[in-house]
Amino acid sequence: MGILVLRAATIIAAPLGNFNIRGRCDPLGPMFFSLVLHKLVSAIATDEDTTKLLFHAWYFDDGVVAGPKQSVLHSLARIQELGPPLGLVIIPSKCHHALTCKHGGDVVNRHNRLRDVFAESCRRACIGVQVEAGSGLGRDEHHTRPADVLATNWMLGKPVAFDFAVTSLLNSSTLHEASVTAGSAAHATEARKHQANDGKCAELGWVSIPVVVETHGCWGMEAKWALSQLASRLAMRLNSPKSTTTASLYGRLSITLVRANVRALLSRAISLDGF
Repeated sequence: MGILVLRAATIIAAPLGNFNIRGRCDPLGPMFFSLVLHKLVSAIATDEDTTKLLFHAWYFDDGVVAGPKQSVLHSLARIQELGPPLGLVIIPSKCHHALTCKHGGDVVNRHNRLRDVFAESCRRACIGVQVEAGSGLGRDEHHTRPADVLATNWMLGKPVAFDFAVTSLLNSSTLHEASVTAGSAAHATEARKHQANDGKCAELGWVSIPVVVETHGCWGMEAKWALSQLASRLAMRLNSPKSTTTASLYGRLSITLVRANVRALLSRAISLDGF
């Protein structure tokens, strides 16, 4: 299975004058751009070597191509061949790979920054927390930490282990469902986290709650519940409306996520030769 996420950018010249691809200079820009892009999309759809593609979809200059690796690579070659004459150029550094590649530490850094914002917010709400609480199951066990943030007095005096994860809706295992149901990639990751952590947490008397967000900002259902509870505690502590603390909490986490994504994009330029 191969997945290619593309960003293309250009300025198209026409007899009516120059206009930006998003139509900010000319109200007819999006229509003309779509007509030009249609030639490229049609060429991919009718090419004999790309008929095995599971899916390819475009929204203006953003495209997703998924299917067998050879078909995806052939689609990439056709885009590189047919795109430039139409004024369409791929920007590799904005591809999906840059947001999920573990090389260079960007994925870990993003995870840790989100964790730290959540932990700091818990402290502001007078919730006792430990960061990266170990399993405590002995050296014979594999080294796992079911609690990125362990809240010792979260509810009814029972500790809650929050396990953070950032997932992508473009992973091959969740791509089809994610194209139909919003948040399905986050839901699938929540299920995997429960499978991995529930047993260990039960032995320690903890409640396991995964806090999952997709790379493009959609939060999982359990994360939304946890953030709602935290916003309520913050509102009581700060004597502020819950709507204000909720907006502030989501805002801080969203800015942290976007900054980490931008850092990942800027720190690498993907070589298409090695795709």
